Amino acid sequence: MKWEDIITKLKEEKPDLFRIYVAQEEYCWPFRDKHGRFLARHSKRRVYECEVSKWLFDKGLLDIEWPRRARFVVVLTHDIDHLRMEKSYVLVSAAKSIVRGRFLNACRRLAGMFIKNYDPLLNLKQIIGIEAQFNAKSTFFFLVNSKNFGELIDEANFIIDKGWEIGLHTGYFSYNDPLKISDEKRLLENALGFRIRGVRNHFLRFSVPSSWEVLSHFFEYDSTYGYADHVGFRNGMCHPFKPCTLDGKIINIWGNTTYSNGYDLL
Repeated sequence: MKWEDIITKLKEEKPDLFRIYVAQEEYCWPFRDKHGRFLARHSKRRVYECEVSKWLFDKGLLDIEWPRRARFVVVLTHDIDHLRMEKSYVLVSAAKSIVRGRFLNACRRLAGMFIKNYDPLLNLKQIIGIEAQFNAKSTFFFLVNSKNFGELIDEANFIIDKGWEIGLHTGYFSYNDPLKISDEKRLLENALGFRIRGVRNHFLRFSVPSSWEVLSHFFEYDSTYGYADHVGFRNGMCHPFKPCTLDGKIINIWGNTTYSNGYDLL
């Protein structure tokens, strides 16, 4: 069934769920956190529930069959902001380790400033190795305005060669700016030599519905839509979906809920 028909059914038969699906509460809520985000604690609904998905599935409107007849699917993703730690952060971290008597850890921290193998952020190959043990593959969303862009591209090429996916992690000030998004996407695509299909905004910055409308011009899917302060299903969906506006207009991009704890983003 086409998403236009699904949305029409939802709007006509369950207007209360339609309002959840389009995130109506986010349109008029005046309060945001310091990063301009709508948080779970702002919501008036029980964010753990995926009531829209359940209704659509029970009505037979979602025709979804997971690979190998699995009962559920987990999509693994990683946001790669930096590949090397800032020197100031390393020095502070090493000093704290010394105060706590963890001298070996302090030495490893300091060694990471000069020897890549000791830098805890350069662990993408290790991540891939762990996932491969469980026959899993993930998506790495890369932030391109990094000081270590050359190293980042080397790591990205390794990831691609192994069969994992690369997406764009838009910059903090880029999330609703078409020109900046276009520049960042082009930079990453030119460096890698292929088209980037997916995106997640830095710090999960997102505005309904404008972010989807902007991102739909550049990407096939968006993985931003989740709460930064809590795990939960932001629009009652635990399946991939086509977002729409309050009047039911479909936005041509696939969305999925980022079911992330996100507490470190505050």
